[in-house]
Amino acid sequence: HAVAYSLVSYRTAWLKHYYPTEYMAALLKYTPIAKIPFYIKEANAFNIRVLSPNINKSNRDFEPTTDGNIQFGLRNIKGVSNNSDSYIAERNARGEFKSFNDLIIRMTIAGVNIRPLKFLILSGAMDSIIPNKNRKVYSEFAQECLDSCRACYKKVSDKPEIDPYAYIRANWVAPVAEQSPNFDKLTVLNYEKELIG
Repeated sequence: HAVAYSLVSYRTAWLKHYYPTEYMAALLKYTPIAKIPFYIKEANAFNIRVLSPNINKSNRDFEPTTDGNIQFGLRNIKGVSNNSDSYIAERNARGEFKSFNDLIIRMTIAGVNIRPLKFLILSGAMDSIIPNKNRKVYSEFAQECLDSCRACYKKVSDKPEIDPYAYIRANWVAPVAEQSPNFDKLTVLNYEKELIG
C-alpha cells in the first residue's frame, strides 16, 4: 500500500506543478460547495483566478480558460445542478444570450422552470445580461416575466408550422420591471456564499 500511495502522491504533485490550472479545475469540479472557497484560495496562491459564473461563458463544470484562469461551472451553483445543461445547450445552438428578455424567450421554449433561473440571477451568473446588474429586481421579476412569455408561447406550442421564436419576438409584450435599488453589498455576498461557496 505504501508504494501505491507514494506513486499517487508523486503523480498528483507532478500534475499540480506542471498543469496547475487543469489540476485545480479538476479538484474544483468534484468539490462540495462548502469546500470551494478553500480550493479557490489555493488556486489564487498559484496566481490562478477562479472567474465568477457567467451565463454566456461558463460551461457545465469548472474549466481552464485560454488565459490560464478557471471559469466557474454552472452546474456547481447550488440549486442549478443539471438544469445548467438546458441553458448551455440553448446557448450552443443559438449563440450567446443578448439580454434578459432574449434568455426568457429562448428558455421558455426550452421548458425552463423558475427555481434554477432565480439561483442563476442571485449567484451573479446573469449579471452580464441584467440591466445594472440588479439581482434583487430581476430575481423578484423573473416569475412574472416567465409566466407572461409562457402565455404567449402557449398560443403556438401545438402549431409546428409556426416558428415559436419568431412568433414570440413579434407578439410578446414583455412586462417591464419596476426599478428599485439592488441588494446591499452584504446581501449580495451572502447569496454568493450560499450559492457558489
